[in-house]
Amino acid sequence: MINTQEIQLWEVFIRPRNGLAHRHCGSLHAADAEMALQAARDV
Repeated sequence: MINTQEIQLWEVFIRPRNGLAHRHCGSLHAADAEMALQAARDV
């Protein structure tokens, strides 16, 4: 089991290919950057 103190909150942003502005599309909890990236692709 993962200790909840080790889980970080990550913010997910998307950017259109033709634009410069990022748009916030959600947040998620993950233990590290790699897991956050994998989860963000599912958002």
